[in-house]
Amino acid sequence: MIASSAARSHLQRGMRLAQTAGVSYIGMALSVISAPMLARELGADGRGVLAASFILVQLLSWSAFLGLPRGQAIQELRDGSASRRGAWITFALGPLTAAFAFAAAGVASNGDDRIAAGIRVASCVLLLSGIGSIGTERALLRGHFLQVNAVRAVNLVLPSLAVIVAYLAGILTLENAFLFTLGAQALAVALGVVLAMPMLRRSRPVPVPWRFSLRYWAGSAFDGIGARVDQLVLAALVAPSQLGVYAVAVTCAGAAGGFTQALNQLTYARLAGAVSSLDGARLLRLRSVLGLVMSLTAGGMIILIVALFGTLLFGSSYEGLLPVVAVLIVAQALSDQWQLRTYADSASGDPSALMWASAGATVLLVVLAIAAEIAGYLDGLTMAVILVAFSSARLFVRRVVRRRSELHDSGGDDA
Repeated sequence: MIASSAARSHLQRGMRLAQTAGVSYIGMALSVISAPMLARELGADGRGVLAASFILVQLLSWSAFLGLPRGQAIQELRDGSASRRGAWITFALGPLTAAFAFAAAGVASNGDDRIAAGIRVASCVLLLSGIGSIGTERALLRGHFLQVNAVRAVNLVLPSLAVIVAYLAGILTLENAFLFTLGAQALAVALGVVLAMPMLRRSRPVPVPWRFSLRYWAGSAFDGIGARVDQLVLAALVAPSQLGVYAVAVTCAGAAGGFTQALNQLTYARLAGAVSSLDGARLLRLRSVLGLVMSLTAGGMIILIVALFGTLLFGSSYEGLLPVVAVLIVAQALSDQWQLRTYADSASGDPSALMWASAGATVLLVVLAIAAEIAGYLDGLTMAVILVAFSSARLFVRRVVRRRSELHDSGGDDA
């Protein structure tokens, strides 16, 4: 009986992993097919304009909501209801964030009117982005992976599928590609809002979970900046064609993390339900090793494909793509490890180490980028190397901070 129950549990986990990874790799496969189509039709310049139009909006959607979406999802899971005031604050931050993005478009566009216009139009998705994030966080934390994967599929599958159809129909343009991406993001936010409704209806006049939310936000805000500041800096300081090469390299490298990220998401729910810190630490070590192997194996395959077929797939305007992809594969593997640790620290209710690690690594990234620009060496490959340094520093600082915290707690217990 016990063996049968354990077998069913393992089968269910395997099915959830296959489902989550399947969405990732369907999206990745379509992205691999659509990326060359975009690259050829738009050229490096147009591809750079498309990427730059969404960088600021994506950065703000990850970092502008004070950690409240995750904080409220965890509060509801542990206490049975979330803060009504927290929900209203999250809602109010949406229009404020959209207004900021609209106003900052000129500065973020490096004087390119096409990019500025794209940022202003794309800022509309920020209006309900915070509420949408609540719904996605709630579903992820509760292990409702069918719902989570529906949101992920909208973002990962629909834009690439639309690009492929438009390319085959001979109507793929920069404007169409922009609308495909914007429409998918808006639909994903709408689905998140629907998923948030049960929590919003059951919200109560209880305290806002500021302690967790702000500590988590302090780290996640820097994570959001670090995740896109590389492209934001390139958008502001180099020609769109250089950003276009880098954006394609990011797409290629991102395909290496699909399975690992699916595994991380499944691990989050298990970490949240771990009966002891020892069980959580054991699970974290196991999934870290497995995830690293998967990331690097997939990355090696991508490097081989780009080396053999890069020019054929993307065209001659993407010269120098291979070394940028190779370096970003390493950064992607490190980023996947960081994602797992973010889930682990969130599940434990102590994200303080994330804050210090993200802040320190982000400062390092910005300093190195400025130094490279002053020296005249800032380009896609240099930024990729800087991103590896950023990702490595983030993991290292977190480990140091947590080790010191554990030693301090141990000393306190002995006393």
